[in-house]
Amino acid sequence: MVLDYEEIFRCFRDELSCPGCVATPDITKKIKRFFQEKYCTACVLPSDKEKEFLVDILVCTTSPRMLLSGSDERQLSFEARIAVESELGGEGGGAPNYLARNVVEDFAKLLILNCELKILIFTSLPLSGEANHLHKRVTDLHSVYLRAGSPGVILLIHLKGEPKKSQGGFPTNPSVSLQAEDMSAFLFAPEREFQRLQL
Repeated sequence: MVLDYEEIFRCFRDELSCPGCVATPDITKKIKRFFQEKYCTACVLPSDKEKEFLVDILVCTTSPRMLLSGSDERQLSFEARIAVESELGGEGGGAPNYLARNVVEDFAKLLILNCELKILIFTSLPLSGEANHLHKRVTDLHSVYLRAGSPGVILLIHLKGEPKKSQGGFPTNPSVSLQAEDMSAFLFAPEREFQRLQL
């Protein structure tokens, strides 16, 4: 499997883009469906028949449940090719600092996995008075990446978020945009500064 990071982002953006904001559960379903369809010749977890394994989405050579069955050579090997985590809100996700914490927790899962490509799909919100908050969040994640020893290539896909409040006036999970112009991507790779992908 040859991985072209710009092509993955381009396909992701083109497949998922739609006008306006979409409910978080619907975005999560769209993300899972994207990877299931794009990598349909591999084993993509979760699926209709299998649950999540380690991360939100795992593209691997075979199902972990099939490792001891049959004599097919492909089933005897097990390699994780792509690991995906998505964080679009979560517990306390309406508050910018809690959302940033949730993103870092999911990012940390990717740092300890061994696979060809790791992808973090996330949103962010600015702190009060914070200018250019996305650059700050990506810089913070890159700092964590470097402190972890730059473990492999990680593609970050950012979906623009807008603050949202409940009927009682309390912050709740952000509204997330799937408009193509509201998506951006960054690439972390060993021994170089992070790169913003320009499409």
